[in-house]
Amino acid sequence: MLLHDLVKKKLTSPPEWLPNNVQNLSIMGSMAYGVNTDDSDFDLYGWCIPPKAIVFPHVTGHIQGFGTAPAGFKNWQDHHIIDPDALGGRGREYDFSIHNIVNYFQLLMDNNPNIIDSLFVPANCVIHSTAVSDMVRDNRHMFLHKGCWHKFKGYVYSQLHKSKVKHQKATVLREMEKELKIDHGTTLEQAEEHLKEVKRNYLIKRFWSSGEELDKWDTYVNSYRKISATRTKRFDKVKQDGQDNKFLYHVVRLMSEVEQILSTGDLDLQEKGRREHMKAIRAGDVPDEDIRQWFASKEKDLESLYSSSKLPHRPDEKAIKALLLKCLEHQYGSLDKCVNDIGKSEQAIVDIRAVLERFA
Repeated sequence: MLLHDLVKKKLTSPPEWLPNNVQNLSIMGSMAYGVNTDDSDFDLYGWCIPPKAIVFPHVTGHIQGFGTAPAGFKNWQDHHIIDPDALGGRGREYDFSIHNIVNYFQLLMDNNPNIIDSLFVPANCVIHSTAVSDMVRDNRHMFLHKGCWHKFKGYVYSQLHKSKVKHQKATVLREMEKELKIDHGTTLEQAEEHLKEVKRNYLIKRFWSSGEELDKWDTYVNSYRKISATRTKRFDKVKQDGQDNKFLYHVVRLMSEVEQILSTGDLDLQEKGRREHMKAIRAGDVPDEDIRQWFASKEKDLESLYSSSKLPHRPDEKAIKALLLKCLEHQYGSLDKCVNDIGKSEQAIVDIRAVLERFA
């Protein structure tokens, strides 16, 4: 498996037990959506089943969070792992995000967009899958419910906000560079040299009316330095295009995905119509304003679709828990000492009590 190779090369250091307990590893991001380019990131999402003492610390006599109990584990992430030997020596950069199965199931049940996507990637994007992982994938539709609309919409608003902030920063930097006569293609070090020269020459004369004016100039230059220090290739492209195409393409992706879920109860990440729309956005062929107008119209349509959708209003927690326990049992063997599985009559009493408390 890929993770084993990277660990063997000492390019990454996950928890020692993790590589042998990974159940699923899938390619995510632009590759999963069918809109990747030659320089696209290689994002990998997956999930694992940790040692029993981590999932059920009480079976070893420990109390989670107290004393010497095993440390909890939600997920492991490592970004910008560069393997220079990959692709015949051309190299490749990897980003990993691997979740504890319990955390993974909870995020699925909450209809977290990225995690839902990881369960619905095309089969050719699944690069490692065990029998337990196959069982989860076969049951992936049980996680979908109407709550997806609220969760996905929240992510869309976040993307729109981030796009606006990035655009504002890029605009300010572009205006500063115009004022300071700095080419936007220069590095920060090159810009610093230019600033020294500028300060020695005409701008000092321009601002030299008082010490207060010189302080204003220094503040202005420091503001430029602060923004410029966060520059990336993507940020420079925003500065050039006037919009963040990646954030905007995620707006279309998320809205189109949730529309498909609400209308069909299924999800095809590479649905042709959506894929072509996203490619056009990534290429910079769709203006920011057009996308925002598209979103406003689509939001109204999806509010109506939400009302008519035949999906359940909420997840079937009991069925999902049963699947989770089945996965854990497959890994650990009997869970008799781990889970107190009460009978049907006791469960009925618990359910009735919960209803009474809700209306008390």
